[in-house]
Amino acid sequence: MSQSTDILTYLEQGNHLTPLEALQMFGCLSLSQRITGLRKQGHDIVTLPYHTQSGKRVGMYVLASVLKAQREEQVEAAFDWAERVLK
Repeated sequence: MSQSTDILTYLEQGNHLTPLEALQMFGCLSLSQRITGLRKQGHDIVTLPYHTQSGKRVGMYVLASVLKAQREEQVEAAFDWAERVLK
């Protein structure tokens, strides 16, 4: 498989990916180029700011559908909590 295919599969499994992780996992030296290619193929990939342990700011990539599902779960959990507290 190609790096782009491996990266897409990893993201489709609900994971996020930083450039360092891409280098370590897939030997990818330019994650931003792979992401650009995937976006041109029609994949909706979101870039989020991420601060490394050294304080450097890099992009962290995640599929928009995964991010939306995670946010919906958080909102649902917040409503569940509020219902329990307000009873």
